[in-house]
Amino acid sequence: MRDAANPAEVASYVIALASAALVTPIDQALSPNGQFLYQLSPGNGMVVPFAIDPGSGSLTQLTPVSDGLGAGQSPQGIAAVDFN
Repeated sequence: MRDAANPAEVASYVIALASAALVTPIDQALSPNGQFLYQLSPGNGMVVPFAIDPGSGSLTQLTPVSDGLGAGQSPQGIAAVDFN
């Protein structure tokens, strides 16, 4: 959702749990350019990326990828880094 006081800013996100990709989500990170949100889901060992619509702020789930640790492991969090 866009912030009513500052339309250029995103005030909140709503993630619909229509996908089985989100299992015990514990952390989120926003990409430095603001175009992607990453959800850490250690219950199934996945990082679930979302594209952020620049106009509405709505999220589109992209293809989940392995967190490299496997299901049931205990990563402490996630960070997004800009290597440019």
